[in-house]
Amino acid sequence: MVLGRINPDYFLGGEMEVYPELSFKALKEKIGDKYGWSAEEAAWNMYMVAMTNLMLGIRLQTVSRGWDPRDFAIVPYGGGGALYACDIAREVGLTYVVVPPLPGYASAFGALRVDVRHEFVKPIFTLESALDYDKINKEMDTLVERAIDTLRKEGIADKDMVIQRLADVKYWSQSTHFTVDVPEGRIKDMKKITENFLAAMKSKYGYTLPPGYVETELVNLRVIARGLVPKPEMSEAKTGGKLKDAMKPRRKVWFKDAGFVESDIYERGLIPVGATFDGPAIVEQPDTTTVIPPRSHCKVDKYGNLIISVER
Repeated sequence: MVLGRINPDYFLGGEMEVYPELSFKALKEKIGDKYGWSAEEAAWNMYMVAMTNLMLGIRLQTVSRGWDPRDFAIVPYGGGGALYACDIAREVGLTYVVVPPLPGYASAFGALRVDVRHEFVKPIFTLESALDYDKINKEMDTLVERAIDTLRKEGIADKDMVIQRLADVKYWSQSTHFTVDVPEGRIKDMKKITENFLAAMKSKYGYTLPPGYVETELVNLRVIARGLVPKPEMSEAKTGGKLKDAMKPRRKVWFKDAGFVESDIYERGLIPVGATFDGPAIVEQPDTTTVIPPRSHCKVDKYGNLIISVER
């Protein structure tokens, strides 16, 4: 509210009363006066701390795993995700942000679309040269039988089952392992499994050790069982209307390196499919607020998603 991003008169769609003057007072007296900041500067610095933590989380899930975050788009969800998404995208180097129609309900919608899933693991911890393949096949068969039996008990028909056989493999003395596919049929040797492991190793670290340099170790056998369930379809958003009908009174919003900037404000439920507009802008709806910074462009797709392109 202090930064102009959240409309105090429209919190929870106007159903919940908030007191912006108390926010200003608390930020100025508790933080600003201590560091010589205004209430707005204190709010922005708090915002940057929160955003930095979110960026570190993204880097942990991408760069640290060998993925380039620039190859992805951010899909914010929950009540607060869309407040940060475009700023995070710009800082991390992503180009697109996709805000679903109801971010506050995204987790619930995801739960309706997720399949039943179980995972079964059998520790092995044996070097390749010492593997007993009769025992390995027996253990894998047992895992598969347990997986199928579990899904059947949950009412999943055999035709709706997907059983995936996996193995956790690493170099001997390596601290982390890679989970790779196990080929169909009887396991007669580690050739294909090792090939999959080396491909995963190469993808993440950029190298593999010379053949024969160190032995591979089978850490675990793993089976993932999925039961496919009916899923609600994504319906297309209603068309019609004009963008100007969605416009609300403009207000000043704080942005990085610019301070307060006069910005367009839109009511999301009235933005028509196919509409396009540029930032700076705020899109308001009962379950969240989407912040679209300067040098950004937004388009509404046929499902009502906000597709925001962010200039790096």
